[in-house]
This record gives sequence, C-alpha cells and structure tokens, in this order.
Amino acid sequence: MQMDKIPMLRISGVDGAHQDFLLHEASYTVGRDSGEYKHNHIAVKGDPLISRHHFDIHWNGSKLRVVRCAKARNPVFFGGEESDDFLLEPGQLFVTGKTRFVLQLSAQGGSRIPTTEFTHSRKSLQGSLRPNVQECFQALLEMLPELRTSTNEKSAYRAALKVLRELVPEASEFAILALGDEAVVLAQEFSRKSAVATPPSRRLLERAFELSSTVTHVWAKAASHQSGSIMMTEHARADWALVAPLEVAGGERFALYVVGSAREALTEAAALEQQEYLNGLASLCDIVAATLEHHLEVARFNQFEGQVVRFFSPALRKTLASQDFSEVLKPQKRKVTVLFFDLRGFSKATEKAQGGLDTILENHEALTSVMTAVTNCVFKEDGVVIDYQGDAVMACWGALCDDCQADKAVRAALSIVETVYDLDLPFGDGVRSQRCGIGLATGDVIAGQVGAQEQTKFGVLGPTVDLASRLEGLTKYFKVPIVINSGTRVELDKQIDCRRIGLVRPSGLKKPAELFELVVEKQLGGSGLSEDQIQNFEKATYLYEEGKMEESYQTLMLDSCSKDPIARFLLRHLIDHLDDGLPDNFDGVLDFRYK
Repeated sequence: MQMDKIPMLRISGVDGAHQDFLLHEASYTVGRDSGEYKHNHIAVKGDPLISRHHFDIHWNGSKLRVVRCAKARNPVFFGGEESDDFLLEPGQLFVTGKTRFVLQLSAQGGSRIPTTEFTHSRKSLQGSLRPNVQECFQALLEMLPELRTSTNEKSAYRAALKVLRELVPEASEFAILALGDEAVVLAQEFSRKSAVATPPSRRLLERAFELSSTVTHVWAKAASHQSGSIMMTEHARADWALVAPLEVAGGERFALYVVGSAREALTEAAALEQQEYLNGLASLCDIVAATLEHHLEVARFNQFEGQVVRFFSPALRKTLASQDFSEVLKPQKRKVTVLFFDLRGFSKATEKAQGGLDTILENHEALTSVMTAVTNCVFKEDGVVIDYQGDAVMACWGALCDDCQADKAVRAALSIVETVYDLDLPFGDGVRSQRCGIGLATGDVIAGQVGAQEQTKFGVLGPTVDLASRLEGLTKYFKVPIVINSGTRVELDKQIDCRRIGLVRPSGLKKPAELFELVVEKQLGGSGLSEDQIQNFEKATYLYEEGKMEESYQTLMLDSCSKDPIARFLLRHLIDHLDDGLPDNFDGVLDFRYK
C-alpha cells in the first residue's frame, strides 16, 4: 500500500495499557484474542465484551471504514451514538465493550520499522565452527530419541519444538508453519503459559525461502513523534524472529519459526551487538530444522515403501520415491489399460477338498505361487498391481504416466498365460490350457487414492474397470484365455493377432463393446487361428450385425467350427435367428444375461 504515512490503530483498555497496530494491509478483522494467529486479524486482549469477529476495518487512503460484524454481541459507539457502519478520520475514536480505538497516522513517513537482518545459509553454517557446539550436540542427543517415538508428522513437530523450548528458554514462542496463501500453524510451543501467539512476519518467511537460508530479523524500537509511544513490530509482541526453512519432497514449504522479545528497547546498534548470540541461535535452529527435515523425508519414504511396496514394481518404486506421495495418490483422470486375472479351478478344489484342512493348505500354498508369478509378470512390464481378490488379480498400466501402455499390458497377459500353464498345480479339471482367464480394457478412469482417507491405497475407478472385469468373465463362455476391448486393440501393433468377436453387451452393462480375442496357440487355450481364418470369421461377424444371417452362416461354415468355441457361440445365435427370424429390435449385439 503506497502512501506518505501509514495508518495506525491504537487500542486502549480500561487499565490504561495500549496496543498499536500499523495497518499495512487495506482490510482487517478485529476481534477478541484467541491465542491463535489468523491472517489479517487484529487481536484485542483483555476485553470479554468483544466477540471473536467484532468488526471489519477498511482503509481507503484517507479514512477508515468500520463495519460491525453481524454476529458481534455488543454494539459499537461512534460520536456517542451506536453505529454499525461509519467512516473514521485520523484523530477520531470509537468504543466497543471496555475498549477504545483511535485512528492515528504513523510519523515514519510510510517506511517500515528499522530492521536488521542476519542471514545464515545452511552451507555456511555447516562449513563453519559453530559458536555453540555443545548446545547443538545436546539438541541432537535429545531430539533423535523423541523423533524415533513419534507416530506421525505432528508428533515429530512437537518433539522438535520441545527440544528447542528447553534449550532456548529466552525465546517466547516456537512454531512449525506451513506456507501457502497464508501461514498455517501446525504445531506451537510457548516458554510461558501466559504467552500468546505472535502473528508471523510474512516478509521474514518469504525472505528465508527466497535465500534458502536461516534468516533472523531484529526490529529496532522507535518512538512515535505523535504520541511518544513505543512501537515494535506491526503486532507489538516481538523484538526478533528467526526462520529456518524446511523443504520436503513435492515442493511443500514448511518453516521453523522462533520469536523472542528483549527486556529493554533495542536500537539498531544494540541489535548488531547481539549478532554473536543470534549466530549461535541460528546454528542451533538450523540443526533442529535439518534433523526434522531429514526425519520427515525418511518417514514419508518409509510410509511409501510400507504401504505400496507390494503394488509397485521395483522400477516404479525408484521413480516414485523422488515424488511427493500425496501427488501420486491425488485422484486424476487418466487413460489406462486395466487387467483382470482369474485362476480356474481353485475355488471348486477348495470347496470339494477331500483331504480336509491339509488339502486346503496345499491349495493355498499353490495359490500363493500363482499370485507371485502373476505379480512378477505385471512388474516386469512396469504395471501396477491394484488388488488381490482371492484367486484373482487386478492390475493396470498408464495410471502414473501419459501413456495407456496397452502394449505392455498385452505382453504381461501373454506372459501370465504361459507362466500359469507351466506351473504344476494340485487343482484344476485336468485341462492345463484352461487354467486362467484374463480381461483387458483400455479407456478413461479416475486413478489415485480410493477408500478411506487414512488408508493409503492406490486404485482406479470408472466404466473401463467394470468392463475389464466383465471381459475376464466372458473368457469362460468364449473358452479362450484373453479377451480385450477395441480401446486396447487400436493401441496395439497390427502384427499382433487379434480376432474380432463382434459387438457384445456384457451382463450388467448398458453399452455394447466391440470385443476381440487375443489369439494364442491352442496348447495354451487359445483358438490358434490363422490369418485367413481370422479374416473369414470377422467377415461373418459384420454380416451378422447387418442382419444378413444366411450369408453370415455360409461364411462361417467355410471353416470347420467344431474346434473353435467362439465360432460355435456365434453359430448358435445364427441358427436361432434363421429358425425364428430377426426380432424387431435387432441391433447386431450379442447380449449376455449372466456374468
């Protein structure tokens, strides 16, 4: 705010004590002191008749507008009369409760209160002989056990502040702040029970992060030529303040903030004489800040490792370790490829276990080996395992990048089919080639944290997820190991053999989807079709969708259907329509009523 003189609001209580607040901002809210700092809030002490938010003030360059808040309990009196909205000129006063407010102009000509700044870069502090080595060493000895027992970030903040409070009793308050649009107090300690919170200096906080250094400001007291009063900081509670910046992965900004007040008025010269003391204090605070910063980094990494290690491949873990985990988990729209895997025969074998618990235990040990093998196939192709559900696995690709990575998902699916085929399992129907089913769907989802806020679980939500699950179920009907949607097919190299099944509406879904079989050899449970056979079958599907049942039937019969389960499936529909005729609402879609 540019002006020749800065407006100042003098607040006087019944005991004669007063507070002076320089109005650097255009607007403030005035109310009872709650002991907590709030941005653009002037706290009035010692008057129970004043509400927490009693009135707002707005400086227009020459006058101060005062507007009583709607929830204020007691009236505001101006010129001897009750008033809810009025303009105040310099020298005029108003009253509410037991407190008098006077508008004055500071005689400092708009300049800031004289400030002496001491800057201590962490590099210079680490490379110099600290003036208080004993205190720094003591801080580490006391702080490390406290941090080890801390269960969350807030308890770690309190541990750091507790150590500082004991080592620096001459300081009046200690705080950990989060810097955003406003400075938010995350933890706070006072050296005296009667102390109240000092609003942090935004200029000091920004200066510390601008220089990436521990910065101390000492404010010289100055006498007002108008009233002879003593002014300190804007909030009249501190002579000096120190900020040690804390930078944590992800760009979040936190700060260690320490405030003190000298017993006697400090001139600038006197402040400079304190430099040796402030150097020692900065050194001590820097040690505490660096230790806390390191602890938070390690704690966050351990949280990441402990909670998601089984879901992300080693390669992805290494990449994600350098990122802010809250950003990784932040829900956002992504185009991904979702995979559902289901193991055939396990559930039935467990239900019908003839050997009792011993057989069930043997089956579960075999299941563990299958889940491990499937996970390794997913991780090898940089996929993310979303969930394990009994004998099923859900995974996805593209949730952490801008590529749906359908090609990697397909390679993983083929590898899973081959791997499960080679395993020696104690259950199944004896047909090794029908050991699993896999559904793959590519499309938009919401990827990020799902479930309760306290649970760190990565997931994907949306119709694409439901479709992938349904496609896995359809592999049982089509009797092939892998079924994919058109969204996956268009992402693949045309050299990859895929057989168009047609337009299918899976059970529970309203919209039909164009589906494809990912062709694998017969030994692994696939159709093993040649390129000519694929083209012939796809021609039959298009004729079917056009309602040309006779032509579709003749095309399909060019190849033997006896060993092709999908061809036999389509043939049954063709025969029904040839016998009964096409229904009026025929749309060429193959409907499934059951999962």
